[in-house]
Amino acid sequence: MHFKLKIYNLTVIGLVTLFTLITLFSQSPSNSWIVGYGQNSTTVPKFGKTELKFNTGSLEMTYNSEQENAKTDLINTSIGDEGGNLLLFTEGLNIYGFDQSIIENGDGINPGEVRNDYSPQYYPTASNHVFLTSPVSRNEYYLIHMTLDYIKDSSDTIRSFKAIKLLYTKIFVDGLTKKGKVLIKNETILTGEFVNSHLAYCKHANGRDWWIVVEEYNSSKHLIFLLSKNGIKLHSTQDIGSSGGLYDWSGNSIFSPDGGKFIKYAYDYFIQIFDFDRCMGKFSNPIILQNSNLLNYKESSIAISPDSRFLYVSNYNRIWQFDLYSSDISKSIDTIGYWDGFLFDTIFSTAFYQLALADDDKIYLSCYSSNIFLHRINNPNGKGVNCNFKLRDIELPAWMIGGLPIMPNFKLGEVSGSNCDSLTSNRDFNPIKSFIISPNPANGELKIVNLNSGNSEALKIEVLDISAKVKISRILFPYQNQWNFDLSFLSPGLYFIQFYKDHRLIQSNKWILN
Repeated sequence: MHFKLKIYNLTVIGLVTLFTLITLFSQSPSNSWIVGYGQNSTTVPKFGKTELKFNTGSLEMTYNSEQENAKTDLINTSIGDEGGNLLLFTEGLNIYGFDQSIIENGDGINPGEVRNDYSPQYYPTASNHVFLTSPVSRNEYYLIHMTLDYIKDSSDTIRSFKAIKLLYTKIFVDGLTKKGKVLIKNETILTGEFVNSHLAYCKHANGRDWWIVVEEYNSSKHLIFLLSKNGIKLHSTQDIGSSGGLYDWSGNSIFSPDGGKFIKYAYDYFIQIFDFDRCMGKFSNPIILQNSNLLNYKESSIAISPDSRFLYVSNYNRIWQFDLYSSDISKSIDTIGYWDGFLFDTIFSTAFYQLALADDDKIYLSCYSSNIFLHRINNPNGKGVNCNFKLRDIELPAWMIGGLPIMPNFKLGEVSGSNCDSLTSNRDFNPIKSFIISPNPANGELKIVNLNSGNSEALKIEVLDISAKVKISRILFPYQNQWNFDLSFLSPGLYFIQFYKDHRLIQSNKWILN
């Protein structure tokens, strides 16, 4: 595979070498995960943390035993820069930077009795913390998180903890040093009693803002928040679907990668599927999938294929697939994998715990106990056994336990021409006249001319196929006015050329390759 880039602006010829180092694969804030705990590199297996990077199209693992801080156990969420390099992560107690040390003012997340009792080990919950990019600044990030309290009602024998506050913490990261600093910490968004372990998040149709969904405990009420340039506000509440969530630690809630579906699982309300309007922030068309096999084990996990077609559901020893395109989703169920009973070192279970979609378009599955293995669905867009599930497909250099980061789709862009595109007045470019693409159709040579050559900030260009899979991603440096790309290696068909500034889409064009 070859990629040719010709630069006509002589003021940036010195940047040609840097261009050649940028891979063909999309790079995004979700490219880096971090798992593990401890710091003893002399044991076999080792203790420490492993950074997993997906931005080269294949999994890269880096072992680090320098810091004992941060036991990434149940909570595990992280975010990287646009180059796919780790910036921030948390275990629910503190916020850590790329060097795994606590960032300035990053201690004391989720204050309260539960934190005091569990610190410095971990925060005893999963899937209710996430880092999101700021709608207004490429150097600012939000941690959205939920604080726990103990269950003090002796009649509640189902739970040990309850989620009582939705909070945000705002972080600044210096663009040069990559050092982080907390600006606002543990700011309350809303108090109440919420379904634990079910925080969900999705890009707004404008490609910049974020929808954040929280479920009210033992209820069918969904609280829909909007993170925009005006901060975080409650947008609406919606009663829809089956009431439940007493076993609020038993599953998770997610959006499909294309943002069109909201799907959640809990032991007492099974699998619920809703259509979602990214413009209006509204659910519709609820479907309930009941699977009696899930009743055998309360803790289950869900993930969705990159093309948003297949839903995967796992319990302790089995994985199912549902076809969301089927006219009867419940009848499309297929078993795609079983746990074989293997125990690592004769003690540690490699049974199934948590599913998570990664940026290499594969779904990873953690083990039920401390382990050095990850299971993997290598082709989640494949139907049935064609999804290519493999037990213990990845061997890590050090121990990990439990949680995997359930990342938002940072690459989900604007719905072009949508009535809900609220950014038109905020754009720095005329969305029609900023970039001219020619020829169109073309045989492989793509020419882009920037009519706003005085732009002083770096931009990003992505080429996507009709399934929204990013085929190439490139940085367009300041003060250039023309680029030539040889895209003859792509298959003939319809593509979308998208331009980004500060994480937000500023122009989208259709392009046909003959």
